[in-house]
Order: sequence, then C-alpha cells, then structure tokens
Amino acid sequence: MTKPKSLLDGIGNQNVTEKYYDDWATNYDITLKKWKYKAPQKAVSVLLNIRKKFDYCLDLACGTGMFGEEIKKLLQFDMVKSLIGADTKVIDTKHTGKFISNLTYDVLHITNLLSNGILNLFKDSLTLIGLLVVMFLQNWKLSLIAIILIPIASTAARSLGKRMGKVTTQAQEKSSFLTKYLVDLFKNHRLTKIFQKEKYETKRADEYLSQLNEKNKKIAHVLVRISPIMEILTGIMIAILIFYSGKLIALGEISVNNFFSFLAAMMLAYQPVRSLSTLNVAVNQ
Repeated sequence: MTKPKSLLDGIGNQNVTEKYYDDWATNYDITLKKWKYKAPQKAVSVLLNIRKKFDYCLDLACGTGMFGEEIKKLLQFDMVKSLIGADTKVIDTKHTGKFISNLTYDVLHITNLLSNGILNLFKDSLTLIGLLVVMFLQNWKLSLIAIILIPIASTAARSLGKRMGKVTTQAQEKSSFLTKYLVDLFKNHRLTKIFQKEKYETKRADEYLSQLNEKNKKIAHVLVRISPIMEILTGIMIAILIFYSGKLIALGEISVNNFFSFLAAMMLAYQPVRSLSTLNVAVNQ
C-alpha cells in the first residue's frame, strides 16, 4: 500500500485512513507544535470563566488527553502558588516531601479521572440506557429481573470504593514518607559518607519502599476483586433468567428469538455496568 499523502486519500477506504493515522502517530506531537496547537490551553481558560458561574462542569474527554494535562498543570500551578504565598508556619508544619507528594501523586490521580473516568461515565451511561430500552422492548418481565443486577453491582462497588479510598489515603501517606526520606537522603548525602551510614540508609530505604509497595498491592487487590464479583453476579443472573424464560416460553409469552435477542442485549450491557461500577472505585482513589 502506497503511503497516503493526506486524509483525503482515505475517503471511502478504511485501510488507507488507518495507515495515515498509524504513520502520523510517530510524529503527532511534532505536528501539533508546528501548528501551534493551543486548543487545550484555550479550553482551560474558558473553563476557568465558566467555573466562576457554575459549580460543576462535565469534561467529555473526547480527544488526545491534552486537556487533562492542562488541568494537571493548572492544579499544580495553583498549589505551588498557594505554597509560595502561604505563611511560614503552614510550611513548617509539614515536610517538603508531603507537598511534593501532593503535587505529583494526588494530581496524577485527578488527571487520570479527568482523562478516563468522565469519558467512561458519559459513554457507558448512554450505551447502558440504549441496551435497557432494547431489553424492555423484548420482554419487560425479564428486564425487571435483569435490572436487579445494577443496584447489587452498585452496592458492591460502593463497598470496594470505601476500601479503595482508605487504602489510597494510606498509600499517599507512605508515598509522602518516601519522598521526605529521599529529600533528606540526597540533601545529607555527604554526612552519610562521612559517618559511613550506607548500610543503615539502605535498610531505611528498603523499609520505606516495602511499606509503599504493600499499600500499592492492596490497591491492586481491590481493583482485582471487581471482576470476580461482577462475573459471579452475571452468572447467577443469567441462570435465573434462563430458568424463568423457560417458563415464559412454555406459556407462549415470549418466543425463542426474542429471548436470545434479550440475552444478547443483556450480555452487551455487562461491560457498561462493570465499567460504571469501577468508576466509583476510581473516584474514591
């Protein structure tokens, strides 16, 4: 396949369009710099003006993720600006490692939520609503049974979300302790050499890293629990639906074709429900 010169060459040809974007991906950032692409910065400026009039804004996150990065930069700048103008007593109450952790660890989670979480909320909510409409059109009785899965999944997600919030807070504290230790270590590295405390500092470093690693493992465990719970709930729900639909088919209230159409819509609805369940965990994180 010859290299496409522009997107116009891909009109009516999906392969050519995909080839163009694949080739463009290698120097996409360079192209944006040549274009002097300022849309994310302007979008943030507009958002600041809107924020003065409204309490909440919805970011659809439909793009390259650059808007999220601009929000990240804005948050970090506001935090640094506040720290610069803060009273010395406020600065002295915490170690610099705590502030550095807030600037990196906390802001990173906020950026991830803006870039992925809000997009999933908008996309999966619309998908789930559409599939529920299809399910009700096939049979309202089966649909009511299937809807029971949503509050059950929400309850499980809420429980895991609380656990995630607790573990993430602990991980943030351990991250701040590690950052504090590293700042002190590099600042006083000459003293470490003079008093030959290399083994002592190595042991301390291992302790701090192990503590942070333990909390990160707990975060991973919480995330892993979501899939088995959803799989079990979905399996139980499908078994109940098959049993009940057998009776409905015997009574002539639903045809076999409509049942399989309903079942297909329900299976497709599994992914949006699962994604929305994990969103609550992401917000708590």
